[in-house]
Amino acid sequence: MKRMLIFILLLPTFCYGMQIKKVVFFKNTQFPLVVYFIKGDKPGPTIMVQGGIQGDEICGVLTAQSLLHAKLKKGNLIVVPRADLPSILLRKRGINVDLNRRFDRNYRKFYEDHLAEAIKFLASLSKGLVHLHEGSGFYSPVFISELRNPKRYGQSFIIDTKKYNGKLLLEDTVKPVMKRVNSKILNKKYWFKIFNTNTLSPSTLYPEQRRSFSYFMLTKLGHPAFAIEVSKDIKDIKWKASKQLHATQLVLKKLGVEVEVPEGPTYIPPKYIPKGVRVFLDGEDITHKKDITLHPFSRIWVTHPSWAPDKDMEFGVFSSDRPCINFLQTMYLFPIKDIKALFLSIDGERVKKWRVNALFNNSSKVSRYSPVFVCELNKKIILVPNKSTIIATQGDRLILWGILNGTGREVINLKGYISKSGPNTGQDMGTEILLDKDFFMSSYITPIKGSNGWMCEVVQEDGSAKNAKFKILVLPKRQMEIRLTTANKQYVFPINSHNNRRLFSGKYKVDIVDPYGEDGYFICFVNGWPVDQRDFVEIKKGKKIRFKIIDTRLVKDIGEVIFKGM
Repeated sequence: MKRMLIFILLLPTFCYGMQIKKVVFFKNTQFPLVVYFIKGDKPGPTIMVQGGIQGDEICGVLTAQSLLHAKLKKGNLIVVPRADLPSILLRKRGINVDLNRRFDRNYRKFYEDHLAEAIKFLASLSKGLVHLHEGSGFYSPVFISELRNPKRYGQSFIIDTKKYNGKLLLEDTVKPVMKRVNSKILNKKYWFKIFNTNTLSPSTLYPEQRRSFSYFMLTKLGHPAFAIEVSKDIKDIKWKASKQLHATQLVLKKLGVEVEVPEGPTYIPPKYIPKGVRVFLDGEDITHKKDITLHPFSRIWVTHPSWAPDKDMEFGVFSSDRPCINFLQTMYLFPIKDIKALFLSIDGERVKKWRVNALFNNSSKVSRYSPVFVCELNKKIILVPNKSTIIATQGDRLILWGILNGTGREVINLKGYISKSGPNTGQDMGTEILLDKDFFMSSYITPIKGSNGWMCEVVQEDGSAKNAKFKILVLPKRQMEIRLTTANKQYVFPINSHNNRRLFSGKYKVDIVDPYGEDGYFICFVNGWPVDQRDFVEIKKGKKIRFKIIDTRLVKDIGEVIFKGM
């Protein structure tokens, strides 16, 4: 058994005094969700700040990112700069669906629904929300023009109701904030307004808000939630990000969190490839090339200097034929027959394009009696013969790349799984799949008797290889353990249930023992704060402390142990 690193630690220790830790959900997938936990100098409430839930609203990303460069004097923050990274890299509102419309129920269909579950979990650790947006036009309670009317969202503080449950005074909270922010804006056309959507009312003009994250936070968790919208029609992104950052600071103070923020955004996506960034194709530096040649199983990657957390850039390399697959998150480009161009995106800015000459060997057609499927399982290429069975584990990441020496246009269907929006053609080739049975139609999976395992089937459906198929046996995760160590003693507890334990008071080093040795897929939270094996946790006599383990690929509770000091 191997000990695993639970997450990337930026500043160690487990006491007050400002700390920041980075946690990654869905690591090694197309849609990693990077979260920063920040503990302030003094105790206080934990508030969540999130940007980038819609990919064409980049200003919220910059504002949230700037908080990583701030000084947190009181309270705690959970900061999510890029809630929907694939849509940000392509500057689209959403890829399959709008992520901010997936919070009214558990949809369990697209990757956005995995993200929604992770965001809900993060919300459960906080006591309030500041949601950062960038809307079109300028909100006005009355119609003035096409740019200024009740259907525009820009330059507004959005609330779902004036007050909730008689105690959350949402309008009274943001009214003085709005006045202070507007006092620093010379052009009255850019002043903020309070936008009350009256979402709880049966006669609301904005019923779609009932599916939003802010509404979920307010009505399901009972915590205050505010959206701060700047306008897409203000072209000076530094200016509007600075105003959004100021507004965020003031709302946080109203919620009990005191933070000193920089005067403006600390990061703006570059228009060109930044100095020090290099792009490699099969080991060759193609950063400044115009034309490149691809081969089946080519690999592409980016290297860059180490930036501080507030200067993190997110990269993507996309093709003309498969615009929603980030090849930096895959092992190989296969098949490549229709790729005419590749482009490099940095947080949605297209900074480079390469014309492609694709060498695709189509001279030897696959035998209709012995096709071989090319798959990527957890970033490892496997060749799967016809009518065979492969073994995977619940939560594994699968890409069906195609058939060896095939045409590249086959229809390869993972039965019972819908991998993309739009008409269901059955085509799952070239898209990323997480093997979670909750996302499958139950009629297409076969439970394995005596265990939580299950089986599904991949079928070629275009008729070019008769009866080409294979099965996937998906096994449940084996039991994990939590290990607590003092200077001279060690305690090991299974993590397969929710139970209470008594333990001698003292300081303990925390380890998670994972039988798979997989790095970064599980997080241990102690009383809602993430810890790793370099942290020491103190158990006090007569006090309870809760250890909860979360699977970051499936956003599922693996188990928890509550210790009471003695």
